[in-house]
Amino acid sequence: MNTLSRQYIHVYPNRIETYCEPPLYLFVLKNTPPFHVVSAEFAGILEGDHFETEIVVESGASLSLSTQEAAKLMAMPSGNARHDWHIVLQPNSQLTFLPNEVIPFAQSDFTQSVVCEMKSSATFIWGEVAVAGRLARSEWFQFRHYHSRISVIEWESSTPLYHENLCLRPASGQSDGLDIWGGFRAWGSLVAIRNEKSCAGLSPPTLEYASTLRSRAYTSGGEKDNSSEEDARLGHYQGLSSLPGGFLWRIMAFEAQVIQHQLQIMATFAENQASSWSESRVTEPEENGKKSLNAVN
Repeated sequence: MNTLSRQYIHVYPNRIETYCEPPLYLFVLKNTPPFHVVSAEFAGILEGDHFETEIVVESGASLSLSTQEAAKLMAMPSGNARHDWHIVLQPNSQLTFLPNEVIPFAQSDFTQSVVCEMKSSATFIWGEVAVAGRLARSEWFQFRHYHSRISVIEWESSTPLYHENLCLRPASGQSDGLDIWGGFRAWGSLVAIRNEKSCAGLSPPTLEYASTLRSRAYTSGGEKDNSSEEDARLGHYQGLSSLPGGFLWRIMAFEAQVIQHQLQIMATFAENQASSWSESRVTEPEENGKKSLNAVN
């Protein structure tokens, strides 16, 4: 039997409203702009759970959303669970979501769907981190199904600015996952988009591959090389792709903590750009004795 639980976050420039139903919980850590909310599922995500989250960020408001701890996807022998997100970003608003990692237990089956509708000058920064399973119990890729969909849509437009459809169905009994993540244990991504018509949007940072790209703990023949174990734990593979109005960043690492650290760096880079654009719109000089159109929109 499915259990539907809802949560709602409505952010205004000077106040925030939240509502949640157990087992979902919302904690407002900062109730003055920019607002910061932490979401939690204290019991983990169980078979039959169906969560719905609605977020509305009004014009001029900013929300930073995070999670209290890793999302544990419990064993689901005969069913599944899902989480549906619907997000509306009004003009000149911003949402940043930096969660902890998702841990899919053996026999778990989970789907997450995110739909974000953006109006002009809105900024959407969304992170995601997943690990190969409950690694402390040697559960490497023993979940049945992990599905994550993200659609970023310009307001009243049928053409998406970005769409992602990640679906993992590991083979039964697979333990090493070498053909899925190449021996790495964790995967992460960040999509950053600013729906700005008057400029190119958010620019991706420059990756210094010489210092951030390191060898894995395997030789070219596939045998484990113990001498490079420490380097592999610290190392990671990462890459960038340009998007309309922004960029997509992907990373694979041996430890989820490495991804969390890099995720924060990338998000801060995008947030600083978005802030500079917002300030330039407000402080744009007057021409011919009149304020510019951008300054009052």
